[in-house]
Amino acid sequence: MNGVWHPLWPDAVQTFKGFTKDKDLREIVLISKYIREDPGFQEITEDVVELQESMDDPLMIEEARELAKINKNREEEEESKMSPQP
Repeated sequence: MNGVWHPLWPDAVQTFKGFTKDKDLREIVLISKYIREDPGFQEITEDVVELQESMDDPLMIEEARELAKINKNREEEEESKMSPQP
């Protein structure tokens, strides 16, 4: 595909200059395997999946809106306490 695009739009073609293919690619693969096997990464993955599933739940969305409203009210109250009274 790059061979087709290069004459038309050379800036959009990825040449990967600066990479030593074998060494850099091997290192990238090893890092990705290490991260994937990390228990902390697995926990984050589970949290993301749970969050994605909860986004379809209308009750969760309404709860989030209500929490945002409560937080905004608290911030406004704190600001009014901190501002000098005439």
